[in-house]
Amino acid sequence: MFMKNWQLLSKEESEKVWDIIHDKFKFNPSINKRAKSFKIEQNHVIYDISHIWKKSSFDSLCKDLEDKMLEVFKFITHNYEEIYALNWQHESYKFNPRGEMPRDEFGEWLVPILPDGDYYFFIEKDFEWGYIGHPWQKTITIFGDELIEGIKLNKPCMLDRIGKEVTNTLKI
Repeated sequence: MFMKNWQLLSKEESEKVWDIIHDKFKFNPSINKRAKSFKIEQNHVIYDISHIWKKSSFDSLCKDLEDKMLEVFKFITHNYEEIYALNWQHESYKFNPRGEMPRDEFGEWLVPILPDGDYYFFIEKDFEWGYIGHPWQKTITIFGDELIEGIKLNKPCMLDRIGKEVTNTLKI
């Protein structure tokens, strides 16, 4: 049922995409909270989301993140454009943000948007912009001018704290 919009990447496509992630972003996953797990050369903003787990509004903040990021993805993609939804060491997909957004048994997207245990990547197919959730540093990194600008227009509430490590020539 949900596979109409969310298409599981074949083993070959998944390996190819992860090879690009490792090469382009120097992706080096680590459970060390201080380790540099990836390097973004493009304009990017790192948001600290460590504060949200302590809030009584956690569920509404998560829903707001899902809703607003989906709207931003729709805003910056074409009608039939698909983006990657990658879950490190798990199945990964491509999907159209305008299509059906099914939920798993935990009520989350097939690749959750909130980094709560794994690295999650939502990336344009040419790797020009993307969203990377870091589970142990409790950060969300947004890169690429289009996505940064889109978020400025419809910023999720939990993205209210900018982390210490920001490389961005744009005003946010």
